[in-house]
Amino acid sequence: RRPGSDPASFCPADFNGDGAVDGADLGRLLGAWGSNDGWYELSGDAAIGGADLGLLLQAWGACE
Repeated sequence: RRPGSDPASFCPADFNGDGAVDGADLGRLLGAWGSNDGWYELSGDAAIGGADLGLLLQAWGACE
C-alpha cells in the first residue's frame, strides 16, 4: 500500500493516495518515465514506460 491511501479504495495507479487516478498521477508517472522506480511500476516489467501508462489510463477515474 502507498502511504496515505485508504485501503478501502486503494488502486495501484493512485500514486498520491487521493482516491482517484487523474492528471496528478499521470504527471508522477511521466516524471519517472524510463526509470526503474518501483513506486510507479504497474506492469511488472521493471521499467516505467508504455505498459505502465496503459495500465494507468485503464484505471483512470475514482478508485473503487
